[in-house]
Amino acid sequence: TNNTKPKIIDCGANIGMSILYYKRLYPQAQIIGFEPDPKIFKILQQNLGFCSNDQIKIINKAVWHEQTSINFLPDEADGGKITEEGKLTVQAVRLSDYLAESIDFLKMDIEGAEHDVLPSISNNLKNVKFLFLEVHLEYNTSQKLEDILSILRSNGFIYSFKTVKNLNFKDLLSPKNRKGFTQQLNIFAINENS
Repeated sequence: TNNTKPKIIDCGANIGMSILYYKRLYPQAQIIGFEPDPKIFKILQQNLGFCSNDQIKIINKAVWHEQTSINFLPDEADGGKITEEGKLTVQAVRLSDYLAESIDFLKMDIEGAEHDVLPSISNNLKNVKFLFLEVHLEYNTSQKLEDILSILRSNGFIYSFKTVKNLNFKDLLSPKNRKGFTQQLNIFAINENS
């Protein structure tokens, strides 16, 4: 962006490497980071401690389609996720509440929750200029990808994507490979209307 003071929302801030990178590129950026895992959040706080100021706000909550308590399954790394099997209850915020104004960059790395959150922010995506979205797909869920791309197109985004994890054709032949996330795509999107 050409904006020297961009507004950035980082959903799935993890230990803060992305926030540190944004601050390096844009020292005057206003950043909000969300990280639901309490153990990872403590590391995030430590990593951002030396640059903590009123321009960085980190929130120990998940982003979701409503404000609520939700089950979370931590993995003590970068793959903790919202799931019914989660043993930990965390607080969640409604992401759409944070998208009422112009946002220069929205990063969503929320381990599968994008399928619930993205439709709930569809009306606010007009306020987002640049978007990074990590998409997780399970075997035989291509409709979820089609839904995501439809939401992006209907909001004026052009996009490209990169495959991060993908079963090859031979792997698809084995039923044991069809469990959990079988594909991961990184989508990079620009809103042509903003």
